[in-house]
Amino acid sequence: MASHLCRLLSPLSDCPSVIKDHKAIRSVETGADLILDLYTDQAEQVIFQNCNESDWTVLWERGVKKGYLKERGNKLTLRKVSARSAGTYKVLDSEGLALSTVKVTVTEPVLPKETETLQIQSASGKATMSMPPLSLITLFLTFILMLQIN
Repeated sequence: MASHLCRLLSPLSDCPSVIKDHKAIRSVETGADLILDLYTDQAEQVIFQNCNESDWTVLWERGVKKGYLKERGNKLTLRKVSARSAGTYKVLDSEGLALSTVKVTVTEPVLPKETETLQIQSASGKATMSMPPLSLITLFLTFILMLQIN
């Protein structure tokens, strides 16, 4: 409201802009990319605080290229996150005001149902099959019973 009133009274003056700190909580799998929204061309810096530390680190500054970061439009991509990437990310404007704050957790990827490989010797060589562990145990016990019967 104050910025609208300022522009009405003096449209050519330098009125303070309204800055909104967009807040979000994100979860990313280890090895995946984290995409941070810069929201505006006014974004000048991204700072990071690891969840186990109290200090803030400058992660990105406009115009400075870093190999593990990719800037495209108003998005910043942090490539291949690890457990150390968990923490708080703040996108700041030139005056140090927060445009966004993102709390990030890093999780291990969910693996498909575990399988085990059974090597079977045959006359033509080795054949492999993937089986769930319970099926493998059942097959093994059946094989043992057949040996005892014979």
